[in-house]
Amino acid sequence: MEENRWEWKDFGKIRTCKDLEAYLSGREYSHGDYCHYTGIDTINKILEGKTFWLTSVTGFNDTLDTEQFGEAGGDYFSLCFSTGVNENLPLWYLYSGINGKGGRIQMTKDAVRSLIENGRFRLCRAVSKKSQEFLKLEQGNDMDLEFRDMVYVREPEGNEACSLKYNTMTNYQVPKEELRKYKENHCGFWKGLIWYYEKETRLLARVKGEAKAHLNQWREADRDIPDISYRIELSFDEALMKRLKIMLAPNIKEAEIAEILKDYEGIQNLLKLTSPIRPSGYAGTVQFNLCKNCEKNRKENR
Repeated sequence: MEENRWEWKDFGKIRTCKDLEAYLSGREYSHGDYCHYTGIDTINKILEGKTFWLTSVTGFNDTLDTEQFGEAGGDYFSLCFSTGVNENLPLWYLYSGINGKGGRIQMTKDAVRSLIENGRFRLCRAVSKKSQEFLKLEQGNDMDLEFRDMVYVREPEGNEACSLKYNTMTNYQVPKEELRKYKENHCGFWKGLIWYYEKETRLLARVKGEAKAHLNQWREADRDIPDISYRIELSFDEALMKRLKIMLAPNIKEAEIAEILKDYEGIQNLLKLTSPIRPSGYAGTVQFNLCKNCEKNRKENR
């Protein structure tokens, strides 16, 4: 990949679609941390199964975001990260659940790259936890995969230039026609300006070929089945799991942590893997006490 010649502070100088593409090139792997905000139950499931879920874009809570995919929306699945080391208060409460008892999974840029490049993808048809069907996916053959930073935009009704925001920077110089070119070239990587606080980097997968045909067959056969869902699962190994960090939402006091987490097996497994204090690999299998007969031996030898 060519070195990006645009400096971070130059976002306001962008004028064209090509400028914006060049500016963003490679920045998806330039952030300090990548955080996936969600509820504690979901964090536990991710750790138990060593699997992230890419969910259908048709379930987005932003209708403009969903609409950009058009009729092909059913082919797209996404996994979203908020970038930066600082906590994002709105995301705690949008994704932690109504009680605020959530958390975020943090990883470095090297870890997130490893997740995407070395992880295993499969398409999943889920009727219930016990009734699931899977199809292995290979990048290039069965799906197109893109990881890219989001741009937040507002198009005026008249002919004025658009408002763009990226991270903490703004741009008021890009004509509407140039923005439309960018949106056509990078479907799924822009959102309305109201969402700019998310600082999102998105992993987007589009199924194709035989995998798309298979998904369509499932949907046709499942037309009358309620609560059916489809997703893409991204599995990772124990080496990557050791590199994950968990931060809990502000609602959770430090004194509550042990009690809240005690029944979450996946989170407990992470604690065991990353703790500097670990049990022996033979824990519980060796039973001896070298000193148990010491007192008896001393008496016999008197």
